[in-house]
Amino acid sequence: MNKNYIKLAILLFVCGLSYFAIISDVSAATLEVGAGRTYSTIQAAVNTASCGDTISIYPGTYTENVDIDNRQCSSSSKITISSGGTGAVIVSPLSQSSQTFWFHGTTDWWTIDGGNQMTINGGSSIGNSGAFRIANTSGGAVDGVEVKNIIFNGNNADYGIITLSGYDRILIEGNTFQGSYYRGVEGQGIQLTSGASAYRLTVFKNTFINPNYAGVEGSEQSYWLVEKNYIYRDTPGGRYLIQHRGGSNWTIRNNIFEVRAGGDLFATVFLRGNTTSGGSPIQNEIYMNNTFANTGGAISNSYGVVFLGWDPVQNSLFQNNLFLGNWNTASGIFQYGSGGTGANNTAINNIKTASDVNSPWGNPNGWTFTNNTVSAVNYQASGNKPSPYFKITASYNGSDSNNPPTDDFDGNLRATIPDIGAFEYISGAPDTTPPSAPTGLAVN
Repeated sequence: MNKNYIKLAILLFVCGLSYFAIISDVSAATLEVGAGRTYSTIQAAVNTASCGDTISIYPGTYTENVDIDNRQCSSSSKITISSGGTGAVIVSPLSQSSQTFWFHGTTDWWTIDGGNQMTINGGSSIGNSGAFRIANTSGGAVDGVEVKNIIFNGNNADYGIITLSGYDRILIEGNTFQGSYYRGVEGQGIQLTSGASAYRLTVFKNTFINPNYAGVEGSEQSYWLVEKNYIYRDTPGGRYLIQHRGGSNWTIRNNIFEVRAGGDLFATVFLRGNTTSGGSPIQNEIYMNNTFANTGGAISNSYGVVFLGWDPVQNSLFQNNLFLGNWNTASGIFQYGSGGTGANNTAINNIKTASDVNSPWGNPNGWTFTNNTVSAVNYQASGNKPSPYFKITASYNGSDSNNPPTDDFDGNLRATIPDIGAFEYISGAPDTTPPSAPTGLAVN
């Protein structure tokens, strides 16, 4: 072939790539919402947005129900909703009986990132559908939606905040759940039997303040990752901090579950198979490197710290968890409800506070207990202040050298593994001279 023809072909090819790159850049637009901006409502910008666009919401109060239905994008070309400028963005429902945000149909690959400046309020009579709903009720999935860095404010103690049904590859990260609410994140209804990822849902680095029933709950839901969250109760009348009612393959690791002074719970964890109501047992559940802390609150002696319900829990594992404080549950930290059965479950290398003489490990059916000790130093929070060592940044998996904790829990080297609880903690002999407690804490 003539060399000039080859050069011409290469030139045309390069020009073509440049053209498409320019078109791609032009097509990604920023749609501004707010007073004096192009759009006065979030919904108007949503209706106009194309894949790759950013919807930037400027400070102000927006009263509307944002409906995102059958809007498909891709992982490389998402639509992003974010806060613009500096100042608070407050979004409240137009109707107190409908969701403030609703992602449904076959909506794929959207991100809403509040940048810690956005508050989304729930309705006061919204029913069980939640203030923020992600749902495909036709048998498919809402896929690839990310919900990040938002303050969720519940307005009804009987209803949830985020509910999910028919979903895949959902990320809920860095949010704060507060106000009056029943459940923080709840999965119910349609559950995929297979999906595009290892986890249908990831709940990561969120703070759940005083859930009435549970910070995280799934009913007949499988393939969840719950990691590095902080869930606590410091007011009376609570039930649980996390609950799984029928389903399989959850991984719960590096979380902090705390009942503080003034708070009370039935139990911190409720695992319950659902076989008596036509559902399934709990299977292949992994709780690893979590910290369970009683820093002045109370739990029911009838339930224990981890309550294993009335139906089967099978093939599950509790490993390297740290139980701090005096739980005062004479029937055991692990308890089964009346008539409950289990099989092939293991509790290994867990540590509880040495001074908690009133709380044995328990003797649930179908569980093997190996190398669980009672030598942990008892760090207690002072007053009702958040415990500084409960910062999410302190949550740590010893195998991850790129994510060291801010605070050193036991004075041992970072490289020492395995960790116990959500902090770096060495198994074996306890420290005879533990380090000074972080600011705001006292060492018992």
